[in-house]
Amino acid sequence: MVQRYSHGVDEGPWQTLNQYYRYGGVDNLTNMLICLHNRLKNTTTQAAPPRRPLSEGIYHPDLDHVPELTDYLKGLDPDKPTLGIWFYQNFWVTNNKDHIDAMVHEAEAQGNNVLCVFHTRFKDKLINNHGADYVIDHLFMDKGKPIIDALINPVMFSLGMASQEYKNLLQRLDVPVIQVISTGQTITQWEESPQGLHNVDITIGVAQPELDGVIITVPVAAKQFAPKDPHQDDRRLGQDARGSLCP
Repeated sequence: MVQRYSHGVDEGPWQTLNQYYRYGGVDNLTNMLICLHNRLKNTTTQAAPPRRPLSEGIYHPDLDHVPELTDYLKGLDPDKPTLGIWFYQNFWVTNNKDHIDAMVHEAEAQGNNVLCVFHTRFKDKLINNHGADYVIDHLFMDKGKPIIDALINPVMFSLGMASQEYKNLLQRLDVPVIQVISTGQTITQWEESPQGLHNVDITIGVAQPELDGVIITVPVAAKQFAPKDPHQDDRRLGQDARGSLCP
């Protein structure tokens, strides 16, 4: 529909602009704006073509690359429990992952291995991603058995409600899934609110995930555009890690 009513934008430019936007990330969005400026102002500033980022992969805040699973697992301690974390690929692309970094470091500080994975949850033909079932089967399981002892899930909404092929996905993984909550408010708004989480937070971060059989816990992240307390996430994640893995 957008394409139909975008007068003056023919098939080629439309597809290019759409790829920039759908692939996401600072570089793609910057080049999208350059292309728009060229088209609207008749300029000729050079723009790089759309670049498709990884749709899923292993993430660790102390690494400067995305490792292969076999290489990453070699660095884990077999005598420690392994805590899985998965999060939105968009957070990885846009470097919006302070709360993820805090979760990883806190879980490790409490004596756990961490296997953290970014992914695009639902399958998209344009970006040709694998989806959440691939992450479960190929990164969190080996030969049908889980390689993690619990999964911390900061991803919102319900897997089963959104896609029938995901309906029994977490049951197949067969480990405790700990739902941590992000609020669309700032930390100050959340702390000062008599209700705490607002209705949207409760719907997408509590009620829907609960339909998948996850264990609902506490808020660990908020929207913030200014420097924040770096220990907010650490303290709250500490409760989740202790509750899910530690005796």
